[in-house]
Amino acid sequence: MSKILQPSQQFNLQQTIARKSITEFRPQIEKALQSDFNKAAELVKEMGVFQLANYNKTFFNQDKISNILRTLYEGTGGYTAMRYQKIFDKYKKAEDFASAKKSELEELIRSTGFYKNKATSIIGMARKVCDNFGGKVPNNLDDLVTLPGVGRKTANVILGNSFDIPGITIDTHFGRLSRRFGWTKETDPVKVEFAMHEIFAPKYWTHLSQLVIWHGRRRCHARKPACGACPIASLCPSFGEGPTDKELALKLVKKDSDFR
Repeated sequence: MSKILQPSQQFNLQQTIARKSITEFRPQIEKALQSDFNKAAELVKEMGVFQLANYNKTFFNQDKISNILRTLYEGTGGYTAMRYQKIFDKYKKAEDFASAKKSELEELIRSTGFYKNKATSIIGMARKVCDNFGGKVPNNLDDLVTLPGVGRKTANVILGNSFDIPGITIDTHFGRLSRRFGWTKETDPVKVEFAMHEIFAPKYWTHLSQLVIWHGRRRCHARKPACGACPIASLCPSFGEGPTDKELALKLVKKDSDFR
């Protein structure tokens, strides 16, 4: 039976967690996070919250240009997803977005903010997909990051969820939690990504990203993590950064309604 480290134990974060014990604890961490993650999975059907959409492949069965736009613009919650649904109803393929009238597209996404810049970026990206890649979103990172607005984070989401090619998505939540868990001391997203490559086998990358990001959004907040209500508290070397009292910590946990 795997030995579970208690929060009060002192140990070297890099050697113990990031190297020796990550294999030992991964099943426990995944099981705990997955249980918490599954409680909110029904939101996928209702609202299309980005982190949950990653977990439910039905949101990635459309033309892959839509997958990029969902990834770029729906991350702030279900309400935002509903506002963007208008463009997915009108434009179905890369060619549709590429030939869209900028004024019409702007009107459809006006309520999302910065709509003029977004419309320009969307049309530009679609035109490049059409001109350079035959209307199909490329299935490799080097080509994906040449598209306007697409960086490594978005590219890895697309690779993992549209093409089943493993990718680790390093957003602000994953970066923060990777340091709290002692997996790395790096702060640069690219360096964090490469550090994770050394710890985790590729088959874990996509799903690990989904679990860690969701945990960061729901419980392990930047300023005040809900330590006392955390399912992996006994494994976390940073236990105590937030309230350890369960009732106080529960008040910090994001509810499903917070993502609508």
